[in-house]
Amino acid sequence: MDKHCMFSDKLKIVLLFACFGLGLVACGDSGTGSPDKGQSMTNVTVEAYDPDVPSMVVEDNGVIQEEEIYKHWPEQQAAGNDSEATMVEAKTHTVFGQATSFNPKILFINPGDTVQWVNMTIHDSVSMQGLIPEGAESWKFNIGQNGAVTLPEEGVYIYKCNPHYPNDMVAAIIVGKPINIEQVQTNATGRSKGIVIKVVKALATR
Repeated sequence: MDKHCMFSDKLKIVLLFACFGLGLVACGDSGTGSPDKGQSMTNVTVEAYDPDVPSMVVEDNGVIQEEEIYKHWPEQQAAGNDSEATMVEAKTHTVFGQATSFNPKILFINPGDTVQWVNMTIHDSVSMQGLIPEGAESWKFNIGQNGAVTLPEEGVYIYKCNPHYPNDMVAAIIVGKPINIEQVQTNATGRSKGIVIKVVKALATR
């Protein structure tokens, strides 16, 4: 074999090994190596869907879309909200003296509210003994006097107009809970029995 042929065979062997080596390098680069410095990776945390968490949807121009409502609730309410919710502002209620009756005839109010009587030109207003809560203050306004009382004690109050008592001018105020209704039923006599019966019926419908 001449020298030229031997040289060609050696060259082929060298090229074959060179190609094989390049193949191994290429395989190594395509493995699980670190990413290029020019690339960046962002860690994304995906929360699992919980069907028990309430959600809501608003229009596209809104802020929230199919997101858990609790994420948008304030962490805590302003201090004092609970106490403010339980407080009831005291009010003033008006009773009008008419021909031979009080209007309204039965008035429901909260403890601490005030009741005032107007148009009392020919009437007086007198609480009836034994027909108001125990410990509550009685009242008496003379004919023509537009008086007012504040009633902090719970219970049923029965009062009358003396000149028109024979015409059933008797009325009732219920302050909070009617804690003395049984006492009032027992003590009611004469014209006061009629208003007490009406009070009992009114309480049954509330």
